[in-house]
Amino acid sequence: MREDRVDEDVVRIMSDSQLQEYIPCYDYRVLVTAFCNLNETARSCTGTGTHLASAGSLSRKEDTLARLRSRLSSKRKNPTKVNEPGPSKCTRRVELGWMHFRDDETYKQIRTSSGGGIRHLTVDRHTSVSEVLKTGEGLFFAGSVSAQRALKDLILEIRDFQGNCFEDDSITIDELYDVTKLNMLRLYLYSRRVE
Repeated sequence: MREDRVDEDVVRIMSDSQLQEYIPCYDYRVLVTAFCNLNETARSCTGTGTHLASAGSLSRKEDTLARLRSRLSSKRKNPTKVNEPGPSKCTRRVELGWMHFRDDETYKQIRTSSGGGIRHLTVDRHTSVSEVLKTGEGLFFAGSVSAQRALKDLILEIRDFQGNCFEDDSITIDELYDVTKLNMLRLYLYSRRVE
């Protein structure tokens, strides 16, 4: 059969008497014909064209690999824009907490039940630390009083998450994000009584 170049396509076209020259046993002829017809049906269902039929019989694995290669090559021809920076954010998220200086010479975080807690703000990226201080006064001291503490009796300042003071109150939120490299910036409103 190989010498005469008889492959699956030819077997499907051949009559039983022609196939009998190559395969004398009737049962084997029926099996070979069914096998060739089954492969043609599988090939047409998977969507592979005649370009694969000329290559001979391919296994299912080779057929799947050929389809994947064709998909990948089409994606390479039409690449999408990758790793291009998007538009920069106009606003940034900031967490703001409140720490108060106690009589035992330590700062303690004021919890939500006492009028404090962590507040989640969305501010403009060019907002300065001094503006965050004013926002914190409005949040924690509504009506200039909060949890038995009057705003007029306290000295307030904004510090970072480690308790460090800012040398320059005009530093912006965007600059703080660049310096700290944090996903979420947390600032604290530090308060102590006027002596």
